[in-house]
Amino acid sequence: MIGYVGSRTVKPRYLNAVTGLLLFICLNAMLACDDPPPPQNSLIADFENGKTAIPGGSDWHSFSDKQPGGTSWARVLNVPDGANHTQRALRIEGKLTSQFIYPYAGAQVFFREGGIPEDVRKYTGIQFWVRGDGHSYSAAIITAAVTDYDYFSAPFRTSSSWTLVEIPFSQLKQTIPWGKQVKWTGTDARGIAFDGQAFNGDFWFQVDEVRFY
Repeated sequence: MIGYVGSRTVKPRYLNAVTGLLLFICLNAMLACDDPPPPQNSLIADFENGKTAIPGGSDWHSFSDKQPGGTSWARVLNVPDGANHTQRALRIEGKLTSQFIYPYAGAQVFFREGGIPEDVRKYTGIQFWVRGDGHSYSAAIITAAVTDYDYFSAPFRTSSSWTLVEIPFSQLKQTIPWGKQVKWTGTDARGIAFDGQAFNGDFWFQVDEVRFY
């Protein structure tokens, strides 16, 4: 039996080869169409349940320079009137003092219970809404590779109005003078932290709709 491709007569073995090639091309085209879209915003915390814990992760908890001998302090509260037409937000408040050479205080959360590392390479960065007292603060990604608290971080400034902040991972830097420099990989992200460092006195700020983007 003779098969036909266009107006050219071909033998069956050539027809089979052409048919197989066409099927291969069509199958790959179908698979390409079925590929999932690029990752969209991935919510970490929105605080709408009235709690400070995040689903699948840990509870937000405060930290400060009290452990190394300072007197700064912080606490976290789930409060009403969230950002972007939501009902609730996280409030971080406290006081920075000069008793420790590098005063700090803030709050952090693990993405997964126990601080199990998570691969975030499919995302571009971290995004959140914030408002506060006008001071500048820092957002840091807690990673397994950093063992001396010199986490990759970037500053942001607050105002009395809710403001959307987007920080690409490429802008995160290690800033502690004595910290060991390690390479950012995006494969070992354990959590996120917000804190104040560069001033003394009372402070407060609120964050909401914390997510990867």
